Parts: sequence; C-alpha cells; structure tokens
Amino acid sequence: MKPIARPDREIHGDGVSRLCCGDAAATLARWHSAHDGVQMAYMDPPFMSGGAYQFRQRIGVEGWRGHRELVRSRIAYIDRWPGGPEQYLSMMEQAVALTRELLREDGCLFLHVDWRSAGDLRVMLDRVFGRRAFVNEIIWAYESGGRTTTHFSRKHDTIFLYRKGKSFFFDPSAIGTARGPQRRNHMRRGVDDDGRVYYAINSGEREYRYYEDEPVYPGDVWTDISHLQQRDPERTGFETQKPVALLQRMLLATTREDDWVCDPFAGSGTTAAAAASLGRRVLTADASPLSVHQTRRRLAAAGSGFTVELDGMPSDTDAELSAQSSPTDGGLRVMLHSFRVPGGERYSTPSLLPWEDTLVDYWSAGRLLDGEYTVHSFDMRSVSHPALDGSLTIAHGPGVPAVHIVCALGGEYWYEAERYTGE
Repeated sequence: MKPIARPDREIHGDGVSRLCCGDAAATLARWHSAHDGVQMAYMDPPFMSGGAYQFRQRIGVEGWRGHRELVRSRIAYIDRWPGGPEQYLSMMEQAVALTRELLREDGCLFLHVDWRSAGDLRVMLDRVFGRRAFVNEIIWAYESGGRTTTHFSRKHDTIFLYRKGKSFFFDPSAIGTARGPQRRNHMRRGVDDDGRVYYAINSGEREYRYYEDEPVYPGDVWTDISHLQQRDPERTGFETQKPVALLQRMLLATTREDDWVCDPFAGSGTTAAAAASLGRRVLTADASPLSVHQTRRRLAAAGSGFTVELDGMPSDTDAELSAQSSPTDGGLRVMLHSFRVPGGERYSTPSLLPWEDTLVDYWSAGRLLDGEYTVHSFDMRSVSHPALDGSLTIAHGPGVPAVHIVCALGGEYWYEAERYTGE
C-alpha cells in the first residue's frame, strides 16, 4: 500500500454530526456561517488552573489489559495563559458570545467551571446573555481522594445554566426517578385504596401524601452522580473526563431526540458520547487532535453517524506498513501484516496474531472520492476488545479503496489499498 495525502473529510454512516479540530472561537464562527438551530450547548473549558493535564494511552493487547509498563502518558492539554486572567476571560467571552448566536430562541447553555473562575465567568455570562437569562447555578458535589488541613476541601464543580430567549425548553419529567421506599423523618407510611404506598405529613389541618412510585426531580445540588474513579470502565485516559451520566441529565432535561447539541471543548468526548446514546445530533470540536480522535472513537463505538473535518489533524508518513488486499464477495478484504513506527520497538508485546505487536490503536477501511473518505468498516482496541481482528472489508463502489490507521503514539496515516479487476 502506498501513502496518500490526508482527505478533507472522514464520513461515518450518515455523517450527520460534526467533529472538528480547531480552537473554540474559530470553530464556532465556522459553524455559525453554516448551521443554526442548536438546542443546547455545553462547555467544559479549561479552568484557568495553570496545570498541564495528561492522557494515559494504553498500548497493544497487554496495555489494554492493564499492563502498567504499556501505558504511555501524553499531554492532553495545557491550561496556562501567558496573558493571565484577562486572556482567559477574553477567550471565554468570545466563545460564549458565538455560542449564544448558534442557539435557538428556546435553547440554553450549560457552562461547567470550578472555584478558580466561577465568579468571573458568572459576571461575564450576565453580560453576554443578560442577567434575566440566568436559570440555575448547579452544584455538582462529589467524593474524591485528597484532603487539606489549610481550608475546607474543594469537592464540587459549578455548572451555570442560561437560556437564550424569554423561555427555554425544559422537561423535568425526563430526569425524574421514583421516590422509593427509603424512610423519611416525620412522615408516616400508608397504603391507599389502590394499594399504592405513600408517606404522609399533616400541616395546617391538611394531609400531604408523597407516593413511592411518583417521580422526584433533582434540585440544583447534584450529589447522586459520582466522578469517575481511576479504574472506572468508562475511563478513556483523560484526567479531567466527566461521566456520561452527568451530560445525559442535562441533555434529557433540555433537548429532544434529533435536536442539535454543541460542545466546542470536546475534551474526552463525553458530550458527543452522551448525545449519541440519546439520539441527539452533535457539533463538537477541540484544539487537540488527541481529543478529536478520542471523540471519534466514542462516536464510532456508539454506532453514530458523523463527519470528521480533518483540517488540523495529523497526516504522517514515517510508518512502515505491510498489508495485503484481495477481492472477496461484495468488495475488497484488507489484511494487516505489520506496522512499524520509529521508537515503537520498546512497546512490542507478545503477539496473538502475526502482526499483533504493532502500535495500531484504531484503523478503518473505506473509499476516497473528491476529498471525502467514507468509512466502510473499522476496528479499535478497548478494555473488552484489546486485540484487533486484523482484517477489514471495503464494499464495491466509486472512489479509491483506502485505509486509515491511528497509531498509539499519536500519528495518523492514510494509504491507498490495492485495486483489483472488477471493482
């Protein structure tokens, strides 16, 4: 197979959702010129912490099985601002203002922050949206390791909710949970004539009943969604990854199926994964190619249709690939034999297949036509699927048969597959 130039776009399924590599402001401006009608936006931006945050990349079969020596740390993003708070707040105000323009009149924005920037960003949100557009200050409280003796331990994040128009779509029934049988102080248990269990309290000569099977809706302090533990199966490797359940609650309450959701700070791809799980369409972006690939992985695993705008993504040529393609019923079968990149030898592991000591983390096969690469099949490693299958199929159709490989060391590679008579 011979290397080829990176395509302009990579299309999975119907290609409806969009995934881009670029900074928030530039991407939002591009979306504004080509899209409208976003129902809900979520932002989990850098927190102005001054830190550098890691991504832990598992390598090969043994790495995905938990072998510590086969986990490589890489910089996910750096949260440092040479221009100080003014530079950070200017970036955020620009991103928030552009996001507001994308929203429908009944749409809303969730902005996820912590103690470092919450005060400044609340003032900025009031300025951009207007003070009357404020809806909620949600406290996401969680238990995590680490305690201090110099102040009360900081164990919560703040999520500001603002609406765009005079009213916004909000459906609390979508996030209610049954009250349940737990004991309640000062209430007596009873059973009505229909056999329904309730808890009652008298006040002002009236009886108030609360039924076990009636839904209870969350308030603005969320203690029932845990942060992700280090060994949580949901973990992708990002230090600052948020749980899918957190995003699902926001999405269920403020969007409907097929609505558009926007996230210009994709990070580990949690918003995209949550949106895909609920049948929402997503516009998402990040300045880091690493983040874009992790989001690609999560959308692909969910079976979602999406398009990756590949401008800004890597296109490397330093790998040695050995592969073979052969005709099969309905298309072309591609088999990988070996994949080598400089410096990758130290990560070699005992093989399950002849080529299983490679650094392939994800690969796909499809067809390239007029700058668009349409994925026909793909495979990637995961905790439940650490070993790759080694072969993919390209269906008959127009365009050049092609293969895309993402290396665990960060490179992305594109190849033209061998053609065959009868294509």
